[in-house]
Amino acid sequence: MVSFDEMNRRCIALNDRLERMSADEETLAHLRSLQADVTALRNAERGRPDKLPLPEYVLARFSETLSQHRIRSGVIAEIGGSKNSLLSQLPRFEARFLSIFPSDDPRYQIADISNCPHIPDNSFDAVFSISVLEHVRNIHDAAREITRILKPGGITMHAVPFSYFFHGAPQDYWRPTTTAMETLFEELAKVECAFYSENRRRNNLGSASNAVDDDGGPQFSADAFGGWRENWFTIYIGRKLPDGAQRLHDRRVKQAAIDVVKGLTSRGLSEDDAIVKTLTLIRHITFNDYGRPSVAATAINDGPAWLDAGSLRHLWQRRSKNTIGPSAMYHNLLAMIQAAGLL
Repeated sequence: MVSFDEMNRRCIALNDRLERMSADEETLAHLRSLQADVTALRNAERGRPDKLPLPEYVLARFSETLSQHRIRSGVIAEIGGSKNSLLSQLPRFEARFLSIFPSDDPRYQIADISNCPHIPDNSFDAVFSISVLEHVRNIHDAAREITRILKPGGITMHAVPFSYFFHGAPQDYWRPTTTAMETLFEELAKVECAFYSENRRRNNLGSASNAVDDDGGPQFSADAFGGWRENWFTIYIGRKLPDGAQRLHDRRVKQAAIDVVKGLTSRGLSEDDAIVKTLTLIRHITFNDYGRPSVAATAINDGPAWLDAGSLRHLWQRRSKNTIGPSAMYHNLLAMIQAAGLL
């Protein structure tokens, strides 16, 4: 494939040759238009001239976030090895590397980030990764473990491919959206969650050790357009609050209550009757570690003290996408309640 830079050079050389040949203005105008198109393609491939490569951007944003939250020293755990780590650029912090591979480096700790009960709770001031979580089979468990080992007030930051070629290391499982990352880390307070596309059109041919078609096969091979040309990452930054677990549980209860009211009113109950009925039904609902509700035939709790008819009516009247609105699962929750013999 001819690069856009080479195309541009050829256009310039052809323009010079045609001018020496006294080509008519219309021909030269067509060539200049072609050259402008090639230049636009070249600039799109390069992106903004002041952009940082992804690892440097992530490290700069990570350092900035730590400073903003007054975390100026302590221990940072990076998930993965030290080979491509940039943590040496944060010398005021002590680095730890959580890896599934052993090393003589004393900074290493053997840890499957999705299952590391041997690491105590609240161990690290920050937890960090670049291009790692897509390789973790049990990514939901990984998010829970990251949250657990992070100190209250601590920061976690992760850059995960959203659009990228298939690359096993040893396996490649996930391409999370911003919504997915917020859901994975729902116990944390979101600091930032956004797509990063500064390298979107770069001609990504992989690396010397992992070419673009090594793992995915010939359908990933470079063609006349080059290699992979949709390079997007999802960037997530979250902060652990001291009462984050309780906040999450309360939010799940509120969501379930709104869903039950929605389901009951959709079946013909008045708003007031649905609210009263929901206060009884919520005592039968519990949640597992992943937030999935279950319904018992007998009441298993007294319901939260803060949830009464007035507070539930207030929640219902303020329901929206910006607060808490009915989820797409309210029909399913009503079906579970009915199956438990409560309707």
